[in-house]
Amino acid sequence: MLPPRPFRHLVRTRRWIRLPPEIWLVIVDVFAARHDLESLFRCALVSRAMANAALPKLYGIHEYSGAISGDNLFLSDEKALKISVDLWRSIIASSIDGKTLRPYCRWIKTLKLGNLESCLEDLEKTINAALKTKFFSAPLEEFFIKRGRTRRHTVVDRKAVVVKVSDSITTYIHKAATRENMDVQLTTLEGYQLPAASIKSWVPKLNLLASLVLVDGSVLNSSIAQVIREHCPNFKDLECYFCQREVIDEQLAGFFSCLKPNTIQSFTIRSRNSLGGKTFEALNSFHSTSLKRLTLQDLDRSALLSLPALSDCVNLEKLILEGGWGTRTFQWEQEPLSEMKEWFKNCTMLKELDLTVIAKATEILTEALKHSKARLTSLNLKLVDHKKEFYEILANQTNLRQLTLKIVDDTTLEATDGRRDAFVNALCNMAHLRELDTNELFTAEDIGKISRSTHVLEELVLNGDIILDDFIFELSRMKHLRSINIFGPSSLTPYGLKRLIKEFEKHRREINKHLHDGLFIWIANQMAEAPFPNFEEALLSDRVRIIFGGKFEMMYRREPNELQESDFSE
Repeated sequence: MLPPRPFRHLVRTRRWIRLPPEIWLVIVDVFAARHDLESLFRCALVSRAMANAALPKLYGIHEYSGAISGDNLFLSDEKALKISVDLWRSIIASSIDGKTLRPYCRWIKTLKLGNLESCLEDLEKTINAALKTKFFSAPLEEFFIKRGRTRRHTVVDRKAVVVKVSDSITTYIHKAATRENMDVQLTTLEGYQLPAASIKSWVPKLNLLASLVLVDGSVLNSSIAQVIREHCPNFKDLECYFCQREVIDEQLAGFFSCLKPNTIQSFTIRSRNSLGGKTFEALNSFHSTSLKRLTLQDLDRSALLSLPALSDCVNLEKLILEGGWGTRTFQWEQEPLSEMKEWFKNCTMLKELDLTVIAKATEILTEALKHSKARLTSLNLKLVDHKKEFYEILANQTNLRQLTLKIVDDTTLEATDGRRDAFVNALCNMAHLRELDTNELFTAEDIGKISRSTHVLEELVLNGDIILDDFIFELSRMKHLRSINIFGPSSLTPYGLKRLIKEFEKHRREINKHLHDGLFIWIANQMAEAPFPNFEEALLSDRVRIIFGGKFEMMYRREPNELQESDFSE
């Protein structure tokens, strides 16, 4: 039996194992939960019965294929494009009655129309003429929509093709589900610039739709929300990459107002937007109880001042706020600042917090965390100012597993005001910390204190005025360290790194053979005056690879005014 074309690249060998069918079904479920496409594909090769069990699971997680997700580390661009073409052809062809052996499109849970548009764009650029012709060959001729023609080839109207494909798929899966009295499996719809009229025609056919991901969210309005409310009782997540239009604040407010109250659990804006008080007030009035995850990035000054309108959204578990360009000099007025502190203080269920270029962030957090019952597990801060007392309050956040803290202003970073000592003391209280990323200028003594207290630390980003071997010696006692990124200027020696590797080997030998698996050492700023001999660098790289299955990389520092002879070469 031939496998479905999009997954033939996964075939290597066949091994036949005689197991009861019930066991195979359990195995298939486990592979699907792990997003293990290769193993699912192998199961599909065993027999027709196994193909019937494995292929629905395989297509149900097809978006995790490297060709779809973009994780093509082991595939050439042309190979990835070929896989993507085969995969999309099988999905689209299955939406035409009788054109495929199995109804692949009925099994997909995520329809990534944005990826389809990217695939069509890549086809225009490829020099592989056969691949270009293949996509719209039988039985997909009806989907070939021309926009124009250049001297060399016909230009495909990508947006029109995407709309026609989605029309075909949603219509087919809806009719099939209605005929068999079943639910449509599709739960997530993703696209670039989807027409509002098309969204309104697709949504009624997708009764289990839960998530909508749009690159351009400016098409959203109250009429789309009304259709979602009538046909999609499970709808809960909205993500937009940008959302710009003169009246978008009113449009989004209308969208949230027309949805069933307290159904939105997650709302995300990634980039440019014109959001403001009306959108925030609608979220606050209609979805404050249900909202668990809120991401608002690239906010302008007026949007920042409107954030207190979200004051009733206190069930948040994840909150990401980012100021946009031009907000570094933004200053809070006293009343909104007090309201921000009160809002944060009331968010007692907060687990993940990310504040980027938010004025007075440490002042807000100091006041909030001092009185809040919130116990954070992840904290990411990019600070434009700081309050020393914050670091003392931070010491109470003993459940933190991931901490990123960057100070934007060099003057603040280099100040000797006791901030660094307070930060070190706070870190020493975080016994569960696994990831630490900061541009704080720690000394070797500071690293020693941290290494003696953070026993499960796995990933570390290290800065400092000058990183010497004594920093590395302090790291050698960290028994779970897997990633060391040294971005500060360094003057390390091969001896220091060999000693570190030797200590890590000792941990594996005496405690657990899997400690430091996949070790990654990245030295990004080694002083040119302290070069490693080529053979030493190669030796370190080989040892890290052979012993830990990891990687060692090094780059040398260049002064800003340093000129190389190659800069003037023709």
